[in-house]
Amino acid sequence: MAATVAAPRAESAAPPRPERPGLLRNLSVLSAAEVAVKAGTFLAFTWIARTLGPARYGEIEFTMALMAILALLADGGLSGLGARETARGEVALAGRIAATRLMLASIVYGGLTIWLRYSGLPDQLRGLVGIWGASLWIQPFLLPWFFQGLERMGWYATLSIIRQALFIGVLVAGVWTEIPARWLGLADIVGVLAAAAVGVTVARKILRERIFSRLRIDLGLLREAAPIGLAELCWALQWYLATVQLRLLDHPGGRESLGYYGAAHRITMALHTFVWLYFVNLLPSISRSVTEPIARLESLLHGSLRLASAASVLVALVLTAIPAELFAMAFGARYESAGPYLGALVWLVPISFLSGHYRYTLIGRDRQGWLLACAASTAAVAASVSWALTPRLGAAGAIIALLMAGVFDLFLTRAAVNRLIHPFRLLRTLAAPAAGALAFGGVYWLLRGQNPWAATAAASCAYALAAVVAR
Repeated sequence: MAATVAAPRAESAAPPRPERPGLLRNLSVLSAAEVAVKAGTFLAFTWIARTLGPARYGEIEFTMALMAILALLADGGLSGLGARETARGEVALAGRIAATRLMLASIVYGGLTIWLRYSGLPDQLRGLVGIWGASLWIQPFLLPWFFQGLERMGWYATLSIIRQALFIGVLVAGVWTEIPARWLGLADIVGVLAAAAVGVTVARKILRERIFSRLRIDLGLLREAAPIGLAELCWALQWYLATVQLRLLDHPGGRESLGYYGAAHRITMALHTFVWLYFVNLLPSISRSVTEPIARLESLLHGSLRLASAASVLVALVLTAIPAELFAMAFGARYESAGPYLGALVWLVPISFLSGHYRYTLIGRDRQGWLLACAASTAAVAASVSWALTPRLGAAGAIIALLMAGVFDLFLTRAAVNRLIHPFRLLRTLAAPAAGALAFGGVYWLLRGQNPWAATAAASCAYALAAVVAR
């Protein structure tokens, strides 16, 4: 493959497109697929966690966290750029994107191989990471971005389901048959291969030509995608670096704490999916407000934040009240100690809902550069606090780092919006959930000696009543 610098975009005639599906239909398809994938993945991982136990399960979470970071590094933002350009009619980018991503994957996997050699990790874990990482070479041929650009969200969702279903199926089969841990890495390879094969076949029928007919590295394309890639990498570092660090430090508290933390983190990230889906739906309305009076945007954000904060704070309160009981029910009695981890991490959900209104306002008002600056600053805070506290406090330090970074991101994005767009007074909408939280806490304290499930249900009713009154 010959490298080209800033190669000019070839004008290619797009095939006749069917009428674009409506936003509501696309969102419904995407939401249904995400819920199905997350539900299936969660159920499978609860069984895996029960079977392996906290210490061995922590190794799986470490590997997946590391791969989440490396996958975005090897993507370089090219998937996001490809979706945007395909939506604008340039449908012949697949060859250049795949070749450029293969170059990045080679660099990333080469660095991973060198690091594994000198990492000091156990042989089984090094083998698991090495085999799992081989999927980086196949991911350039995944085409969800192509279908996203064409607004074929049905196929976008199908590829996600195929990949996750096979990944979970192979992983569960491997744990069931007790194969050596390193070969569990084949699960992601199988899932990616199947999704790539289906995606390429469907895309070829749409274009009526070979999808990768122009396979060449395009450094100009990579430079254009860099801001997108950096923002995505900052997000991954904020959320996953602490998981990686916990295993590398091998804290004296024991490797079981990584399993507890990983299980709580997985539940939190599953809930965070609904945060993302919510703002996918809200973003078009924010973007359309550019041509309207600023009061229209303020009214939109005020109503949205009032709804989102009330719902997310209630969820956080419930999971804080009975986390040990929920873990025992889902993951087994060995994971009751993970309850406090979830009780703290779940507050990232309402924090993300709050900061999301500011972050997506920056996107909708074409302030992506400022958003990248905020994301980079937040990732730096998460990394520095984690490196400072995790060696001393273990998983507690990682949780403190995530919460501090979330709050920092909220105030940083709020300051950016207030300075660049308008000084919105959105935090006043928190009066209702604050009143509800006080009612929840009071009722739960009064009934704390009773059945915890009944106490939580009664406290939730008190929350709803107080929130409505204070509205």
